[in-house]
Amino acid sequence: MKKDQIKKNLYYRVKLRPITKRFNNDTEIERFDDDWVIESILDEGVRIKNTRSDYTTILGYDHIHSYMSDPNRNYDELKHGVLVLNVQLCIDISRRKVSFEPTERPGKAHDATPVTRKEEVQKIIDEYYAALKSKKYFKGIEGKGICALAIIPEVSSIKLDLSNLPSNFVTLFQPIYCSGLSSEITGRSRFTFGRLPKGYFGSEGTDHVPYAATEVTELGEVKAYNSSMLENRNGEHKLLKYCVGYVPNVAYEREIIIAFHRYLTSLKELGVSVPFFIHTAMLNVNGYIMGIDPMLSGGRIFQDEDIRPPLHRISNDRYFATKQEVAKTLRPMFDYIWREFGYDRSVNYSEADEWISER
Repeated sequence: MKKDQIKKNLYYRVKLRPITKRFNNDTEIERFDDDWVIESILDEGVRIKNTRSDYTTILGYDHIHSYMSDPNRNYDELKHGVLVLNVQLCIDISRRKVSFEPTERPGKAHDATPVTRKEEVQKIIDEYYAALKSKKYFKGIEGKGICALAIIPEVSSIKLDLSNLPSNFVTLFQPIYCSGLSSEITGRSRFTFGRLPKGYFGSEGTDHVPYAATEVTELGEVKAYNSSMLENRNGEHKLLKYCVGYVPNVAYEREIIIAFHRYLTSLKELGVSVPFFIHTAMLNVNGYIMGIDPMLSGGRIFQDEDIRPPLHRISNDRYFATKQEVAKTLRPMFDYIWREFGYDRSVNYSEADEWISER
């Protein structure tokens, strides 16, 4: 694009096509469709500045294919448009470096279907749940009703020294609703376990497969499950005449809230900071109902295998400052789970959006 043509767009706010790639070292992370300000027109090109991150770079005139106006976004005398580029910007947030790659054609990058960090995280979580449902994680838990959760940092290059973690690590990352703690390092993860004592609800002994385990990886990921909380332990419970098993709704939500609060706070103590992607799921719950006693109208027996709400992103520490803040953050996932059992929402929240722990 010629210098004389772009001069009239000075101080305009523009989107870039293709969208800028973002990296943390060599790992690509989520892309943002930011506005850039055309700050100045120079002999060598156009200086632009990112309105969100304050990154600046110079686009050569041969980098810019064309400019298109975007009148629907004009406001307060600010003009908006789109720069269609012959290159794609690449920002490395760890090195604060901006580079360029040639495009397949103007405005179109070579990777027409880029993998975002959110998609990478979803794959990590899906693989974890698949391992829980098979013999690839711990033998003996497949087929049982499992409640599970995952916390994955948005920044994927964190490295924890697993051999030099705090002496109270087992307490910091205690498994969901368990006793009989133990811990070990295996490969690139450190685990805490909850094992059932001998004879406890049919357990064969303390060497029995852990009914609850929490894994912390060197990348600051937390993956945790409990395979006993959703089990049928009372054959005479009147709800069981309707189903295979039931979800103890108050106990389930309370323990997931406590676990998330503990893990998020503990990660912060280890220096792993927001943003995080978080998720909770119920696995192997075909034939289960939500344990409302007496049953509320609208409940139903769940007919699929798993319940997996949409992934949620935590951007600020305030979302886990207290257990009540965690409860508010988790509510969309709890509501999703309740809807799968035929209810409109979780009944454990007040009109003020507070989780009612005294129920």
